Amino acid sequence: MKKIILAVLISFALPVISQTVIWDADFEIGTGANQDMYVIRQMPDGKILIAGQLTEYDGQPVNGVAKLNEDGTLDTAWVAADAGNQYGDALIEPDGKIVLGGLFGGLTRLNADGTLDTGFSAPYNFGYDVSFISKQGDKYIVSGVFNIYAGEGFYRNIMRLNYDGSIDTTFASVQLYGSYARAYVLGDKIFITGNIEYYNETPIANVFMLNADGSLDTSFTPLQASGNGGTVRCMAIQPDGKYVISGTFFSINGEDRNMVARLNADGTLDDSFIPPAGDGIQGTSIAIQPDGKIIVGGWFFDSYVDLDAEFDDSIVIYIERFNADGTIDTTFDTGSNFNNPVNEVYLQDDGKILAAGWFTQFDDEEKSRVARLANAPLATQAVQLSSVSVYPNPVNDYLTIDLNPVNSATAVIELYDITGKNLYTAEYTANENMQLDMSGFQSGIYFLKVADGNTITTRKIIKE
Repeated sequence: MKKIILAVLISFALPVISQTVIWDADFEIGTGANQDMYVIRQMPDGKILIAGQLTEYDGQPVNGVAKLNEDGTLDTAWVAADAGNQYGDALIEPDGKIVLGGLFGGLTRLNADGTLDTGFSAPYNFGYDVSFISKQGDKYIVSGVFNIYAGEGFYRNIMRLNYDGSIDTTFASVQLYGSYARAYVLGDKIFITGNIEYYNETPIANVFMLNADGSLDTSFTPLQASGNGGTVRCMAIQPDGKYVISGTFFSINGEDRNMVARLNADGTLDDSFIPPAGDGIQGTSIAIQPDGKIIVGGWFFDSYVDLDAEFDDSIVIYIERFNADGTIDTTFDTGSNFNNPVNEVYLQDDGKILAAGWFTQFDDEEKSRVARLANAPLATQAVQLSSVSVYPNPVNDYLTIDLNPVNSATAVIELYDITGKNLYTAEYTANENMQLDMSGFQSGIYFLKVADGNTITTRKIIKE
């Protein structure tokens, strides 16, 4: 299995006072994971799912996937079925079921208790990575690096499965010619990133859109990443509907963008986001904070570190944070950093940063492949309103918003779609629960904004 190399981006050494981002003292991993890690996610119950090539965690046997308690210790009551695979991606269902994409082509679904879900069967020989899984209604979009003849179709790097794992023949038989395909479901569209040259026989660029049925969305102008391999490896969506992308590229559509760029909601390049130029390898994991700052995990060489007035491109950084305008956040300092790539970053509800990868050290201490960092306060606004909760999420009908933590007498509630269009605005009395009727909205991603005097917070809402 060829390792997936990740990256982060260029940082200026500026004369400012930095806030060192330290290891979370409440996170005890023991000896950690014994093999490379690709997945780390906070689950709805606060516990943490990890997955990768590991066969042990803190000296105890596991089967490529494990659940951790909130303090980082292994949840020994949860034992995953041995599906005979190693995993590159995971999708956590609202009911606690877990869909796992195998590094060698398998696709597995576990029940919430870790047992094999016998109601799901995808007995296809994908041949290589099923490296990304998205949910579209009650169906799965799987993407990665694979070729498969199934039924009467030929599928290359993307296909859609029914809930039981069977092939959804209503989805176009699509061949994406290229590599690193990732499909993100955004409402009734599918956002594709990677290093893709053709959609079937149609020449295409690295970033483009499909319609819900897999046909090419010709209303979206594809974007071409170039230089340094020219691959878009990951995407994250901001609360305002803009897209942040990262990967191995130096330009987007001919405009300088070093390994990270931001697109407007209509897919055009955002000229208000300009990262610094420089040398690097690649960035493949993004987490966006509520205050708009952007965390990128991976692997890059920092040729901007000025040592004795000379550039030194031997300095390696594995996690970095950017301001909303693309400049490096110089208040974010991970000390002596990780000693190897960070393959995934994930922001917990409390602002702490989860990380998984190939690293075996953090800040010169043995910390093997799983980490949680005690992030500096995100901002006064984010901290004050971090206890405002919404549920259920994903939601079908009514979304409950708990306004008890709000400090002022009233709060303004606003709902936006992924394009930034305002769909709902109303003022409510604070210190009570309110319900928002979502039944009339289409399935997809929405953003809820709660304004309380001078404080604002946003929550991503998934409508099923």
